[in-house]
This record gives sequence, C-alpha cells and structure tokens, in this order.
Amino acid sequence: MAEMTREEREKFFQTLQERKENLAKQRETRVVFARTRDTEAALAIVQSADRALNLLRRNAGLRFPFEEVARHVEAYKKAVLDMHKTVDEMCKYAGVPYRVPAWVREQLGMSEEDDAEA
Repeated sequence: MAEMTREEREKFFQTLQERKENLAKQRETRVVFARTRDTEAALAIVQSADRALNLLRRNAGLRFPFEEVARHVEAYKKAVLDMHKTVDEMCKYAGVPYRVPAWVREQLGMSEEDDAEA
C-alpha cells in the first residue's frame, strides 16, 4: 500500500472522526473512556461478543441449532455475572461507586433497593 500524503491522511482522520461522531449519536451506542489496557481489551471482547450473540440469536434454528445457541448464551451469561461479582468486589474495596446494571439485577433477582444497599 502506498504512503498517504498529508492531505489524504487529514481527510482519512476527518472521515474517521465524523463516522465516530455519527455512531455516538445512535440510540444503542455507548461512549466509554478506556483508562487502562485491561478495559480496552474487555471492550474489544464485549464488542465481538455483542455481534456474535446478535447473529446467534437471530439465526437460532436456521443456521445454528437451538441447543448450541443456548449453550453459548448461557456461557456468556455466566461470564457476565462472574465479571459483575469481580467488579462489585473491586469497587467496594477501592471505594468506587458501582451501580448494578438492570440486566444483572434481573438475573440475580435483585431490586433497585437491593442495589442501593450494596
């Protein structure tokens, strides 16, 4: 691939910035600041997982057997709940506020009051 000129590089980064801004405006988009390399890795993993889960669920029974989709979804659910437990413990230890996500509260049978007490 040939080296880009300064103008081409500027246009490329301008287009990239515009794309990011447009994505950030979408309803289901979250903008997250990664302060550590661990977080960068976790976000990359979650992004791929989101795409895979969406594809698996939309194609369950068509491209993928229901049993296999259920197995993958359950494994991911367990990983998310394990991560919640770890993050909850870290935040308590570090004195960082942690609000349990609604989906996690539902899975654990918690109410918002339970979350406030934690």
